[in-house]
Amino acid sequence: MRRSRDADTHVFRSLSTSWFAGLCMALTAVVAGVDIGPMVHEFPSEYSCTMPFVYLAGAAFIWRTGVHACVIATKASLTIRNPLRSYRLSWNEIAGLRLDDRIYVQPVGRPEIRCSAIVRSNVSMMLRRAGFIETVFSDLEGLRTERRQAQEAPTPD
Repeated sequence: MRRSRDADTHVFRSLSTSWFAGLCMALTAVVAGVDIGPMVHEFPSEYSCTMPFVYLAGAAFIWRTGVHACVIATKASLTIRNPLRSYRLSWNEIAGLRLDDRIYVQPVGRPEIRCSAIVRSNVSMMLRRAGFIETVFSDLEGLRTERRQAQEAPTPD
């Protein structure tokens, strides 16, 4: 989804990852709400001390894979937040963008970077129709062209 914090910042995030994160959070809440009284005979036990850490680790995993992943286009750079690593590239460092099952960014002199946040849905692949990913790709191409022209424009004396 494209959301603008201000006129110069655009955030692209897939709706499917947000739904996945919400579903996982709901399942975690259901599991956390199960009455564990019969399983825990005395406090503190091994189960009662380790489960909060398991829930925290699960919440961190859900946040990194579902909520954290996005693509942020600002006036000066393009930031790609993948679950395990983030990349920040200035617009002049980007040689091109490629559209496949996800969006790939091709930096100058480096291997291409895939955007894990925005992927093609199974329905649009089966029906071979344009979907959300094509809209995001065209928006990023337009922003790339616009920002590169703005950075290369000569300043008046």
